[in-house]
Amino acid sequence: MKNKKIIESWGKIKPTDATDQRILSNIMKKQRKVNNMANSYWKILAPITACVLIGIFIAIPLITRSGNDYIPQQYEGEGGVNHPAEAIEQPSIDSTALPYPSFTYPIVLNEIENQFPAGRLFMNVFWNDLSSEETQLIFPGLGFPLAATAHYLYDGTLMDITAVEGTSRFDVVMFGEFHAHATIQVGNEGNITRGVLFYDLVPEVSYVHGVPVEAGIYRLRHDAGVAMFIAGFVLEGIEYSITLHDYEDDGSGLARLTHIVNEIIINGPADLGLIETPEIPELRSDEMTLAEALADQDFGGFLPGYIPGGLAFGDGRRVVNQYSNALFVNWHEPWVASLSWHVMKATDFHLERLVSAHDRHKFDLALFPTPWMESVPEELMPFVSSPVFLASEVSIEIVEARVLQSPDGGRDTWDSPRINFSILFGDVVVEINSSGLSVEDVWEMVSSVLG
Repeated sequence: MKNKKIIESWGKIKPTDATDQRILSNIMKKQRKVNNMANSYWKILAPITACVLIGIFIAIPLITRSGNDYIPQQYEGEGGVNHPAEAIEQPSIDSTALPYPSFTYPIVLNEIENQFPAGRLFMNVFWNDLSSEETQLIFPGLGFPLAATAHYLYDGTLMDITAVEGTSRFDVVMFGEFHAHATIQVGNEGNITRGVLFYDLVPEVSYVHGVPVEAGIYRLRHDAGVAMFIAGFVLEGIEYSITLHDYEDDGSGLARLTHIVNEIIINGPADLGLIETPEIPELRSDEMTLAEALADQDFGGFLPGYIPGGLAFGDGRRVVNQYSNALFVNWHEPWVASLSWHVMKATDFHLERLVSAHDRHKFDLALFPTPWMESVPEELMPFVSSPVFLASEVSIEIVEARVLQSPDGGRDTWDSPRINFSILFGDVVVEINSSGLSVEDVWEMVSSVLG
């Protein structure tokens, strides 16, 4: 009895010996009752306490490790593969109110049976390269350089931002014996064009810091052991898609993909409002009749004055954007022949493929049996596939040299003979692609433009 007031009161009472014994006896009974209750509670709490202590000892090394070099292994639980985050019921996370865990969550890779890359319609969009400061705001803390480009609709609405690993979007990052780079695409939910993925089974979702992530592996070249690693997720209304190439067997591709996904989620969703809308350039994507195409002030004079019998006008379109300033016109005869005649301002793509009529080893398809991957040297492939000739050097012999040979080495044995090449008129290029037309027909069309 250490309480001072109780001791002083006890001294004032001065009980008799009998009273003293009776009081002490009651105190001892109450103390035994308290001890019995404590023992009962300890029997209940002991197992719980042990579990908590074990959990603490397990969690300490996880929390103290760096998220960049630690990827905990998956573990099997009831119902299949389980993940640490599944125990945390967080269907959505407010990154401003709840701090993210510092350690890395694992990702399950689903087998992708086939994938088709997403195409982008450039007719009504324009782009703007972001500064390094803007790129860092959108993709902080990844630990490698990124070059980002923002894509906009014709009215200035932001579609998405695509970042490619490297110091510019034209860099080619070498990894081992193949070209590789990581690509990260971000935009408002629903604006990301990740293409179409076909999984072997219903894809299993991984939970990374409470965020559901769908990831897969697509094996590109079985002989080289190279694969494409893909992951996608939505973070507070902002959608992300990550794609990278790496070797499939040493675990580096999965580790890298896991790191990127975790870092993005830990840093929270990008604030796309931080990116300023640039000045909207001139944009056109106008359908045209044949008469309107022929009357086009810039390119109408480069359309053929002769059209082989049977070909009917299909469609025409005048396009102006950051990618192209062009006039597209097509003719066709169903199941028989087709012709595309595209006139545009010359670009580096065309100038880099300019060949002389004397360099037949760069364009004569008689020298290269199909498949081209086995017969065309890598350094000649750009010229063989898409040669550009000066208008002054074009002849019927060049047209004949551009007839695609059949797989057995003969000529003109395709069901639909194919001819393709381009002609440079100063700063204007005419791209010609035909199927089912003879050398003579193509040459007569070309002659009507050469004058």
